[in-house]
Amino acid sequence: MIELRGISWDHPRGHDAMVATVPLFQAEHPAVRVDWQTRSLRDFGEFPIQVLAERYDLLVIDHPFVGVAAEDGCLLPLDDYLDPAVLSEQAANSVGGSHASYWYGGHQWALANDAAAHVAAYRPDLLDRIGGTPRTWRDVLDAARRGEADDAPRVAVPLVAVDAIMVFCSLSVAIGE
Repeated sequence: MIELRGISWDHPRGHDAMVATVPLFQAEHPAVRVDWQTRSLRDFGEFPIQVLAERYDLLVIDHPFVGVAAEDGCLLPLDDYLDPAVLSEQAANSVGGSHASYWYGGHQWALANDAAAHVAAYRPDLLDRIGGTPRTWRDVLDAARRGEADDAPRVAVPLVAVDAIMVFCSLSVAIGE
C-alpha cells in the first residue's frame, strides 16, 4: 500500500475539496491511500513551503509561494507530468487569473482549487448615511473622506502582514500600474 500525506488549510474551501477527491482517486488507484491534514490559515500564508515539501507528498499552496518553489526546486513542475489538455481545461475554467497565478518561470507549479478574491462587506444602513454604496474607486475614496467625521462609517482595508503586498498589487493593477 502506498500512503500519501497531503496538507491543506483548515477551512472547507481548502480542506473539504481535497478530501472529496480521495474516494474517486482511490477507486481508480486502490493501492494508494491519501490522508489529508490541515494547518491554520496563518501557516497557509506564511509557513515555509520547503519544509512542507519535506514532510508531505501533496500540498495545497498559496500563489505567492510559486516563485520560491520554482527557485528552490522543492516542488515538481506539473506541466512535466500532466496532459496539456488538462492544463488548458484548468485555465479555461478557473476564476480570473487564478490558474495563471501558479505559472512561473515557464512552468505550472500548482492548480487553482480555490480563488480568493477581494470581497467587500458593508452595512447598507451605514452607507446610506454617506450617500449610498460606492460603485467606483472614486466613490470609495469619497466615502473614505466623508468617513473622517467622528460619527460617520469608516472605510477600511485589512492589512494582515502577508496580505498587505497582495492588496498593494491588486490596487496597482486596478489603476493600471
